[in-house]
Amino acid sequence: MKADPSALGAGLIDMIIYIVILAIALIGSVFIKSDSHPTIKRTYLFITFVPLIFISCIRAETVGSDTALHTTAFKYFADGYTMSDVMALDRFEFGFVLLNRILSFLSDDSQLLIIVSSLFILSSVAVFIYRNSTNVAMSTILYITLNEYAMHMNVMREALAIAIFLYAFEFLKKNKIGIYVLLVLIAAQFHTVAYIFLILILFRKVQFTMKSFFISLAMCGVGFIFGRSIFNFFTLIFTQYAGYGTSEFADSNYFAAVLNASVAMVVFLFGIAYIYNKRKKSYVVRRSEELIGKKDEIAFSSVEHIDLAAYCMALYTVFSFCVIQMTIFNRLKTCFSIFTILWIPYGHSLIKSNEEKGFTSWLIVGFTIIYFVIIAQYRPEWYGIVPYAVAESFPLFQ
Repeated sequence: MKADPSALGAGLIDMIIYIVILAIALIGSVFIKSDSHPTIKRTYLFITFVPLIFISCIRAETVGSDTALHTTAFKYFADGYTMSDVMALDRFEFGFVLLNRILSFLSDDSQLLIIVSSLFILSSVAVFIYRNSTNVAMSTILYITLNEYAMHMNVMREALAIAIFLYAFEFLKKNKIGIYVLLVLIAAQFHTVAYIFLILILFRKVQFTMKSFFISLAMCGVGFIFGRSIFNFFTLIFTQYAGYGTSEFADSNYFAAVLNASVAMVVFLFGIAYIYNKRKKSYVVRRSEELIGKKDEIAFSSVEHIDLAAYCMALYTVFSFCVIQMTIFNRLKTCFSIFTILWIPYGHSLIKSNEEKGFTSWLIVGFTIIYFVIIAQYRPEWYGIVPYAVAESFPLFQ
């Protein structure tokens, strides 16, 4: 069956806004290097994330599969409902309902919720990239092409929880466990899936070795085979989730699940190949004050604790294989998928040959752009961000 050229052209027009912001990120990447001055990095992130934030803020409720669902809470308050009414009507967490209650005092337009959530979510991602990435340009491009941006415009409640976690991650790196736990508990008030972040405390000082890698692979197999049984065991302890076992979340979009699991595994293996196999030892990043920058020595800005990121990547990959059994595991997978935009630059920065590094850069960017376009063109329902539409609250931009 041949592809319809007119349909392809129409699809590209529907996603033209995303092509434009991707072009901005790509053009800007030419003028920035991994060892560029922090001011240059901040400037690049400002230039690229302002359009990302703006596009997310003015989007209509039709952009993002669950956007309309999340604005429901705001509309309840606009119609005179109370906090208890809204809590009883939907399974929204207290923090999310409270946020809507506060915003409803300021406006009757639910667009305010989209604006505030977009500002908070995307600014947290920008700060996360600046503080942790070895290559802010590559991380920004991957944030778009690996559909993390699309995901965050879709799952508003979980994205808010993840945004809080990204700030909490800095305290975990500094071993300030009390503050980290407090922030995770706050994140869980926007989506209960955020409790999964507490598991990272166990890995705080544990090196990720090749043994850890092979255990991760084994767990991927267990998740793929026994994912449904694992969920059923979980519901014996947390009975409030038992209903998901017979809902739409019990099924699996097999094609999507296999594709995403394959992408997760490839990204995971890429980092392992360069970080562990080439170094032939456990990789630990030195603190920023130690980075004097000798010749031919890789500097990592303020990046620390790659082992912790490795465990996050392992969890992301394991949950991706669990999704093949049940869609509900997507929520857990999404919690850790953000680390892909750090993991790939980590591995890439360790390539010593300039020729190999340049070739790998184009390979990474090229393949992920193709992946982004194919998903947006042929599976737009996965995220719901194509076609893009401007909200009625912004008639000037329509």
